[in-house]
Amino acid sequence: NVGTTSIFIRKLLDLYESKKEFCVYDSFEGLPERTNQERDEVVKKHGEYLWKAGDYSSDELYGVEDSREFLQNMYDKYLATPIKLIRGWYEDTLNKETYEKYDLKKAAYIDIDVDTYDSCIEVLDFVFSEGIAVHGTILGFDDWGGTPGWETMEEGVSKALKESIEKHNINLEVICRVGDTYP
Repeated sequence: NVGTTSIFIRKLLDLYESKKEFCVYDSFEGLPERTNQERDEVVKKHGEYLWKAGDYSSDELYGVEDSREFLQNMYDKYLATPIKLIRGWYEDTLNKETYEKYDLKKAAYIDIDVDTYDSCIEVLDFVFSEGIAVHGTILGFDDWGGTPGWETMEEGVSKALKESIEKHNINLEVICRVGDTYP
């Protein structure tokens, strides 16, 4: 989840005395409504799918009314270097306005924990088209094997990556695969 993963990454950066900026994008409301359409398509094909709209709502996960404030307090308590929390749905926040407002730079590492094809394609299009993901940027995917058709890259996050690298003419090298099975 956004809290523990982001704290781990920021602590690792701090350990190496990196002052690189760190941004977290999240709706804090769980998976978007369009997740149900992807769910229906995958269930028709495979008979199963892990997620539905609203899953992973941060407020419910943490049992608080305002998870953004909760996470910001957690970051302030445990981290030496601040994290920028950017709240909203990707279609509203992954844009030129956000890029300029937060003065986003080229990324060394992008952790993509979005669960679904639609969200992943939005993230990848944004980071490739805005020049945030560049030669040498490492992309990490939390939910690589999150759909039954992941191995053939016909669904989910793997499909989004396949389409994005073709669209943006990107060459990638796989440097590590861990936990790459469908539950």
